[in-house]
Amino acid sequence: MDKIRKELNSQNIFLYILAFSLLVILIIAVLGGYLFRYYYKTVYFDFEQGNEEHISAIISRHENDIQILQDISTQLALSEDVTRFRLDDQPQKALHLEEHLKRYTTVSQFFSLLLYWYHGDDYLYHFSSSVSLDSFLNTNCILENYDPEQFRSLLEQEKKDFLILPEQEVTGMWINGYLSDLNKIIYLMDISPSREETLIFIVPASYYDNLLTRSGSDQAEESRTDFLYYDGAFITCRGD
Repeated sequence: MDKIRKELNSQNIFLYILAFSLLVILIIAVLGGYLFRYYYKTVYFDFEQGNEEHISAIISRHENDIQILQDISTQLALSEDVTRFRLDDQPQKALHLEEHLKRYTTVSQFFSLLLYWYHGDDYLYHFSSSVSLDSFLNTNCILENYDPEQFRSLLEQEKKDFLILPEQEVTGMWINGYLSDLNKIIYLMDISPSREETLIFIVPASYYDNLLTRSGSDQAEESRTDFLYYDGAFITCRGD
């Protein structure tokens, strides 16, 4: 009888230990799952919020930069004393126009080169001189994705707001004398209301390198690619 009682006690102790162990395991599992979900959600939320803030900052900065282009177009539209002329007929206007373009280019942190073309003239103007349209298209500004005739057509066509030529290699002794970046993004904007004038804003690729770099992190180690679109148009991409 004593032997049976001892066996029962041993079994009860074993069952008690087993039950206690299972209870501890269950508590650890529940607590661990809760902590995992809590910290996962916290880390994911912080990651998501950080990305949203980064994207929001990119959008805000780029919107401001585009607004600057539009403001320049508006200001030149109101400056009839320095625009809408032929160089052969009014060479003095060219000097005043170059001063305007120099002022815009000097203060800009977005574009590095601004050119103006009146469709009735054979020359484009930038902050220090003029260049013939034919020379510009055929030898001085060679686009990777457009031949000279295609580029001319884009300059001449009427654009509702502006046209974006996505990042591409742009070569030519003249333009590379002003910009060290081989790759460039080009914005073409008509001046309203006549739309007989076109502004050419040339943005170096390094601007978008800085814009899309994630603050406080090494983007090269993130194994990601960022694509930048504006108003439905592809501009550039960065990453692997």
